[in-house]
Amino acid sequence: MKKLAELSKSEWYDLALAVYALSRSDTSSWKELSDDLQNTDVGKLCQRYLKTRDYKHIDMAGQLMIGKHWEIAFGRMF
Repeated sequence: MKKLAELSKSEWYDLALAVYALSRSDTSSWKELSDDLQNTDVGKLCQRYLKTRDYKHIDMAGQLMIGKHWEIAFGRMF
């Protein structure tokens, strides 16, 4: 399982986009991610969200990636 610090810039960007899209109920970016990215620590939180639809898992994933104000930051990125 890869850690965030081990991701390349493009992998990090792809994972960030998937997290942001999931927070907006869009699973298309998630489905396109490689198994490696889906199995990162952030990816595991996303998988829990998909199973439970409990937003806290997406919130934790976003905070793990970029911090407390992740939705604002990702919103400006995407």
